[in-house]
Amino acid sequence: MSKNHGRPTDCNTESIQKIAQDIRNGLPRESAARINGISKKTFYNWIDKGRLDIEPYVRFLYAIEVAEHELEQELVTAWISCSTDKVYILDGKEVVRKGDWKAAETFLKRRKPKDYSEQTFINLKLENEAYLSELEKLAKLSEEIIVQMSAGKVSAEVAATVLKALEERRHVIQTVDQAEDIEEIQNKLKGLGH
Repeated sequence: MSKNHGRPTDCNTESIQKIAQDIRNGLPRESAARINGISKKTFYNWIDKGRLDIEPYVRFLYAIEVAEHELEQELVTAWISCSTDKVYILDGKEVVRKGDWKAAETFLKRRKPKDYSEQTFINLKLENEAYLSELEKLAKLSEEIIVQMSAGKVSAEVAATVLKALEERRHVIQTVDQAEDIEEIQNKLKGLGH
């Protein structure tokens, strides 16, 4: 529940500290803002103003980023330390506590999937028959859109957009079909900035 239902809170030292602490405690950005009476729109306006070096929003942005980095550091440390068994001496006997790193790992995967989730690449190489069939379908669709444009059923602008999309799809199919293996596909995707 929101702690503040009235007028929007000012970006002051107190609100900065409260939001940053809630983020540091594991809340996502928007939840931390809402629980402190700040709307999503206001929160991101403050972030944008911080990026423009406008005070006090620079301090706000910095506090948010520090809180996120501190939380990440704590979770990574927990993940690593919990992955090993701990040995304690209790009443003169050696006791082993099995490591349990799954909670920290799960949190990191959900919070920062790009950095912590497993990246899975699927071999998209098409079989020759499927490849030819797909290209034939694209050619027919291209012809159909040109016929509809000529008959006045589709504007030139819409036709150009559809033809461009079909051409991009044809290019992707040909690129994937020519790939020798999954590593080659990954390299092509990296080259395209994906």
